[in-house]
Amino acid sequence: MLDTLNQPISYANVVAVNQTTQKIGAFAITNGDGRFKLALTPGAEYLLRISFVGYKKFERTISDWSPDEPIQVILSTDETMLDQVEVVTELPVTMQGDTLTYKTDAFTTGTERKLKDVLEKLPGFEIDEDGGVKVQGKKVDKVMVDGKIFLMGIQNWPPKTFPPML
Repeated sequence: MLDTLNQPISYANVVAVNQTTQKIGAFAITNGDGRFKLALTPGAEYLLRISFVGYKKFERTISDWSPDEPIQVILSTDETMLDQVEVVTELPVTMQGDTLTYKTDAFTTGTERKLKDVLEKLPGFEIDEDGGVKVQGKKVDKVMVDGKIFLMGIQNWPPKTFPPML
């Protein structure tokens, strides 16, 4: 992703909304080179939305794409000046350092019965047969739920000893 001067735009929000379900199919934040990668379901149609403060929002419907063919996006500066901005919602995914925080309400319907059902609906989140966890294709060492450690990598599961029952 570039601006009109061919400079990369880092930390822009990228969202792909499935046009059939109207749910977020994937979410990413551009890296230092302005690049992003989305894991989308083949054959589905998505509305690709890209935004960054100071630039006009980019929207494009994509239906036939190849994961090997990059989509070049150029954002134009937004000349509109606002007197005051009030944020009324939270982003569904935020990144701080190497930590991703998901607002699960944005991805779930409330009918999920197990935590695994919730995790599998989060964009880029994968759980393999052995219980290994990956996000955006990278191995995750720790999963926290409501600020408490839920899972510490597969090499630590199952624990050798369990805490005493109270």
